[in-house]
Amino acid sequence: MSANNYGTANPVIYPAYGTMGADVACPSGVETTVLDIGNTFAISPGVYYPLIWLNIWISIGATPPNPCLVAGRLNGGADFQSVGPNPLSLVANANIYQNYVLRGPISPTLWTTTGGDITITVNPTGQAVTVRSYGTYAWLFLMRAPDQ
Repeated sequence: MSANNYGTANPVIYPAYGTMGADVACPSGVETTVLDIGNTFAISPGVYYPLIWLNIWISIGATPPNPCLVAGRLNGGADFQSVGPNPLSLVANANIYQNYVLRGPISPTLWTTTGGDITITVNPTGQAVTVRSYGTYAWLFLMRAPDQ
């Protein structure tokens, strides 16, 4: 692995921004992609990890799910991190606006060669939910990892 030469070659990491075009219905028990940030790669060699700042608006129907997982996924593979609203906030006919920070995998090659496509998924259990496009967005930053 090449070391990150702080102070001599520390480029600015440009963020990627993802939004939704329309509301997305998320059926119970189905992990549904609600937001695709797109393919992102670093502008110089080094060891990087993605940091995602996510704001998401979830509308619940007459019967709430329990739980309702929100996850980050890399290149259509397995989730790299799952989070979810506090179960006490999952009440009938609620609108939940949550903020999450997700951290993806550290890699010396993925982010500097082919890049990585990060998506945000929602998986409610027991009842469906709707993720609202208004107010749902994510910022993705590729952060340089400490020297190896």
